[in-house]
Amino acid sequence: MTLDFDTVLDELREIVGKEDAGESIPYWLNTSLPNVNLAISGQADRGFPGGRIITIAGPESCGKTALATELMVAAQRQGGFAFTTDFEHAFMHSHAESIGLNTGKGFYYKKPNSAEEGFEIAYKVMRTLRAAELGVRLPPDSAKNPTASADALRAALKKRGTLDGMMPIVGLMDSIASMIPRAQDIDYAKENMKTNNMELAMMLSIELKRLARDASNNGTTMVLLNQLRTNPGVMFGDSTTEPGGAAPRFYASVMIRLRRTAKWRAEFGDEKSEAIGDVVELYVRKNKVSRPFRKTKYVFRTIDPVGLDLVGTMIMLGKEAGVLGPVEGKTVEFGGKKRWSISDFDAQSRSDAGLRKQLVDHVMATVNPVTEGPAIEDDEDEVKLPEGTLALTV
Repeated sequence: MTLDFDTVLDELREIVGKEDAGESIPYWLNTSLPNVNLAISGQADRGFPGGRIITIAGPESCGKTALATELMVAAQRQGGFAFTTDFEHAFMHSHAESIGLNTGKGFYYKKPNSAEEGFEIAYKVMRTLRAAELGVRLPPDSAKNPTASADALRAALKKRGTLDGMMPIVGLMDSIASMIPRAQDIDYAKENMKTNNMELAMMLSIELKRLARDASNNGTTMVLLNQLRTNPGVMFGDSTTEPGGAAPRFYASVMIRLRRTAKWRAEFGDEKSEAIGDVVELYVRKNKVSRPFRKTKYVFRTIDPVGLDLVGTMIMLGKEAGVLGPVEGKTVEFGGKKRWSISDFDAQSRSDAGLRKQLVDHVMATVNPVTEGPAIEDDEDEVKLPEGTLALTV
């Protein structure tokens, strides 16, 4: 018997309801670095996807908060809104402002006392913003109807039909490792120190389900930062792990790992010159919007102008590939003028938009700035020892 799918679909629409629209990306957050955009989205003019959960992990002082701040700046640049729930109680407004974040307009900042409070703040902020943009007044949640505001906003968004054209919203949670579930506060008061961080993993396994749903429904990009921990006893493969259990790995659409690989010097190739920034390697561990397991690197300046450095990144990539003169040379060979000093070329490229565009176009056309990343071994359930190795158990 051949099934008439048209008839079945008509019955399904009558019984279950019309089909939902396929998942889409309402906006992209351009990092201003084409090589980083390429590693994330597969296109040099896009970047990070909107309406998704993004995790950024790495060791201390590798630029996690700085990259997340750049994404908040990208949202504001498009007329959007950014907010931060600071679990570490360490977010510096002055430093964020030096990167370009407007903390006086289009920004909201809170320091939650618990992990659950931080997630509730995030839900309320994204719902309130979208409701204001739609001109809808949300009913308050109550004991009788604890999802009243979420249901009302969902109905309003469904009536609108699409998130396209709505303002970008970026929420930063800094960081997963610093979240304190209410249960841990209780255990700590009871001097029960044998919790093994299970409360955090259990809480995230519940909250990230809600966050993924609401972020998608409301078109909010949630950036979750995380620290790295050493996995004791791991002799082969990656010995690092990220706090919070497995839930962040499953619900994130894009997972990033950062690490500093070198200092960025005022004079390229001169190790005695002043360090004015860092060279940061970005590795895409998971990607549901483009190819995963890709890596690239960029320059992050720590002096004015602070932030992701387009000119420095292009000079670094071009010099290392030998397309801006000899690899070991301290000069740049580019355009009609030969043998610029790197410092002069850097300064001229910052002040001359035409020269800067020529530099970016030349490097991106002649250099492959994105390469294959390392094999992932830290996601294995158990460490596989080489054949013949004696494994001791305790």
